Parts: sequence; structure tokens; C-alpha cells
Amino acid sequence: MKKLNLRFGFLISLALAFIAFSMKATQLDEFEWNFVLPTMFYSSAYGLLCWIFFNFLMYRKGKFGFNADSVVMGLVSVICTGLFLLVYDWIYSKIFPNAMQFQNGEGINRYVQIFIRGLLISSIFYFITRHIFMIKDQQKHQLEIGS
Repeated sequence: MKKLNLRFGFLISLALAFIAFSMKATQLDEFEWNFVLPTMFYSSAYGLLCWIFFNFLMYRKGKFGFNADSVVMGLVSVICTGLFLLVYDWIYSKIFPNAMQFQNGEGINRYVQIFIRGLLISSIFYFITRHIFMIKDQQKHQLEIGS
């Protein structure tokens, strides 16, 4: 497998986690620091998992029978990672029950919120990853033409 560039993926994950945490923190009546670390870890770890998954798909684009530019590949991978967030959230809530992730939602509304959040986050990471791979392919193509 080619270089994954985890450092860049981690920075993007951390930036998006900070944005999500900032938005959530503005809704709090009382700010408590014991929520900061678990909440930031929750979002950044999920983002990093999306980054790794989409890089894996892009590097192996021909092996799954889909073109990397395929709309089907994009939709299926984004929906799969969105569904993965449901499992990830359940596991994370068992480890850190006080994290600030959708505590106000109940029943099916909570799961719908989690799924929609997963779709949004995974879509962002999919398009960032796809854009980076398109740039790399263009550079590679330019080098082949110039040689």
C-alpha cells in the first residue's frame, strides 16, 4: 500500500472535531472540562477512521469492481461509514458515558441524528480524500505526458 499520510488525516480530523465541539459547547449552560477530552477524542477518532477507510478504498479502487470516480462507490462508502458511526457511538458510550454526544436525543431520534452526523462527516472525508487522489492522478498523468 502506498503512503497513507496519517498526519494530514489526523490534522483534518482534529480540526473538524474542534469545530463540532465548539458548536456543541455554545449550547451548554455550564461548561465542564471533563467533557472536552472524551468529546474531542470521539470526533477525531471517527474522522481518522473515515480517512483510513477512504484512503484504503482509493488505493484499491480497481479491486472492488468500481471506478474511484463512480457515484456508486461514493454513495456506498459514505453510507457504510455513516452506519458504522452507530456501532462506534454505541461502543464509545459504554466506555465514556459522560461524553457530549447526542445525550438529549432519545429513541429513534438519537439514532437518526447519529446517522445523519455520520453521513455528513464521512461525506466531508470522502470528498477530501477523493480530491487529493484526483490531484495525485493528474500530477502522475502530467509526468507521463512530459516524459
